[in-house]
Amino acid sequence: MAAGPDDSVYVVDVAREEVLRWSPGEGFFDVAGNGHRGFSGDGRPATKAEFNLTWGSALAVGRNGTLYICDSGNDRIRAVRPDGTVETIVGGGRTPLNGPSGLARSVSLGSGALLSGLAMGPDGELYIGAGAGVYRLDVSRLTRVVGVDPATYRWPPPPYDYDTPLPIRFDGATRLAFDGRGDLVVGSGDTYSAYELTATGRRRGLGNIRGDGSVAPLAEAPNGEVLVGTGRGGASLEWLSPEGRFAPVAGLGDWDSLTSPLDKALGGKNYFRPSNGVAVNQAGVVFVDTDIGNAWTNVSAIVEVPSKAVVRAIWRS
Repeated sequence: MAAGPDDSVYVVDVAREEVLRWSPGEGFFDVAGNGHRGFSGDGRPATKAEFNLTWGSALAVGRNGTLYICDSGNDRIRAVRPDGTVETIVGGGRTPLNGPSGLARSVSLGSGALLSGLAMGPDGELYIGAGAGVYRLDVSRLTRVVGVDPATYRWPPPPYDYDTPLPIRFDGATRLAFDGRGDLVVGSGDTYSAYELTATGRRRGLGNIRGDGSVAPLAEAPNGEVLVGTGRGGASLEWLSPEGRFAPVAGLGDWDSLTSPLDKALGGKNYFRPSNGVAVNQAGVVFVDTDIGNAWTNVSAIVEVPSKAVVRAIWRS
């Protein structure tokens, strides 16, 4: 999921091979993908193009409304311009993306497992998470901004648990978000942990944030914090402050109980801990993909949380 520069939210629908846009009062409509898996359509309307979307198909939205799609099944990142046309901007080449830099259209991004995270930086440029670290797109060239820290790197990592910090590493960067200070938060799918590269260049470990079979989703918010789609110790949603501190979202930190606001919105008995995606729009409204596949929730839905006492399903199975 990703929030637009207005109050809209974008969602990847893997089953339909489409990216959908939701706006208040308008509902969902297709903005990319023609419903058929494949690769076609560059230079034409995005709704006529073919995509190969996977669990690694992250989204990001630029200030001018450009929608960036990780077309991970096609080894590409594609941009849907404000006029609705789509083009490949990264990937599709033969040179593995594992060095300090590379030409954007000449690199091979690899499989969806090695490419997931997308985020817009404070400089308005696109940042891309890959197996070898995080890269910034500088017009037609990719520059790595952070990778593995040799001083703390260990493989295999120690046994996973929520309480033991893991070695600081930025490879396998499947989740990306910036906070209000310009600090880059990275979720590693290899270790289920979050790390931060501050705007001053400092690296630090933030903690373990396991989601549904992978690292938990992240989303930047207008309040300058980062929303984490699942937390430690059973919390459902947490804020990550620029100081690196986690705090439960008020009124929403106990969605794993059987009498949560989620039950009232979806009906039935719904445990909720992990999620597929989170987003926060410009009005500060939280959106969560509950993900039926996580074995805690018996309804697949996208919910809108305009306040701690209100949960609305904007789509449900």
